Amino acid sequence: MSIDYRLKLLESMEKMRDWLHPSISKISKYGYYYPSACEIFSCAQGEELGHLEFLSQNQYLDRQFFDKVHICPRCLSYQLNFREICPSCHSSNLLLTKQLHHYSCGYVAPETKFRQGLEFKCPKCHEVLRHIGIDYSEPSEVFLCYHCDATSPDSDISCLCFNCENIFDVSCAIKQTLYSYKINVKGVEALERGLVKENVQQFIEIDFPLYNHAMFKEFSQHYFKESKRYGASLQLIQITLENWQEFIDINGVEEGRQLFHDLIIVIKESLRDTDIIGLLDEERVGILLPDTPFTCIDIILDKFHDTINQLNINNRLSINFSCSSYSKEMSQPEELFKQVNQEKTYHFLTNES
Repeated sequence: MSIDYRLKLLESMEKMRDWLHPSISKISKYGYYYPSACEIFSCAQGEELGHLEFLSQNQYLDRQFFDKVHICPRCLSYQLNFREICPSCHSSNLLLTKQLHHYSCGYVAPETKFRQGLEFKCPKCHEVLRHIGIDYSEPSEVFLCYHCDATSPDSDISCLCFNCENIFDVSCAIKQTLYSYKINVKGVEALERGLVKENVQQFIEIDFPLYNHAMFKEFSQHYFKESKRYGASLQLIQITLENWQEFIDINGVEEGRQLFHDLIIVIKESLRDTDIIGLLDEERVGILLPDTPFTCIDIILDKFHDTINQLNINNRLSINFSCSSYSKEMSQPEELFKQVNQEKTYHFLTNES
């Protein structure tokens, strides 16, 4: 990405002298987009968020909370249907109904079990219930499942993604925070200087979305502080190329370099614009997932598995994934990296047959 476009955005925001707020979009995967930024970068609605976050993380823009959107952990779409489902059979064919208690025989059941036409009649003793408080009471409300006939005091909540048809527990939904942005003093200085200096320095290569080790550690400190301050969830995924040197020895440096490039590109395409991917060392890559619950890690790893398989790697490459999760007991971001080396490893071998 050319620096000129980011400078053009800073110039536009400096002229505006106000907060840049997102607008609702049916096309954007986040349900929001920033019209002026989208026009400047000539990108699909929602993709401009990565550029705004870049400028914010490098302190050219201030930001303030605007909204939070739940998105699918598999396809990152906001098009979710939150459904009350039966805890027993997971059907969404539920009815919230009154529960009746027949005083004479002690029978308790949903109102639908008692109703016969315009009357309430006890299914157990067949006595007609005429007066509430005398013949019966309504002690509570329950969910009645029309699929399995089970009753429960509470329902579970499930999500159905209309984009990829993924069904998952509500706890697995990723929360994407949207901000409003405003140019600050450093942003104005960048305009006067005509240079966004960090643009080239923080990536391994120009136009390659992999942060170098130093920048990745800076991002980890930033997100760790935000989690510490606001109690937000934060996950760190470590990708280890287990037999990388052996792969290079067999296939050559150039093929290895191209494979590594393709691997990072497809993984980045599976992430949100606000997720950070960076180099830890020659055989390890780290991914920071802010506002991401631990419950959706399995879904994310399954997505990585499917994505990497699409590369059709001819030779066997052993890839290990491990994950650590922020906890309020942690005092330093280094604890997150220490924990990731101690956690369970998910093994993936390409070209399995």
